[in-house]
Amino acid sequence: MTDVDMIFDAFAAADAVVQRADAIAMMRQRIVDAKKDVCGSCVSWMRPACKPERQHGHFKSVSAVACKAFKRKQWDENFIRELEGKLQDLLKTKDQP
Repeated sequence: MTDVDMIFDAFAAADAVVQRADAIAMMRQRIVDAKKDVCGSCVSWMRPACKPERQHGHFKSVSAVACKAFKRKQWDENFIRELEGKLQDLLKTKDQP
């Protein structure tokens, strides 16, 4: 193996470490974002049962901060669990050059 080959192998190994760290950071951020209590994640959003919409007479934005009556949609709960599973898989993997 030449010096050039060793340099490229070292860069490949470093790249794998950086890519894995970036993927883990992005997955963690997706989980944080998915766990935010926003109107669009509430079972009552854009429905007659939505208390703020009844009181104010207009629909709340999907990203508006949720009210005290917030109840997360089951779909969102499942999505969060799926993301957490993917994060665990990423944490278990080893860096591959």
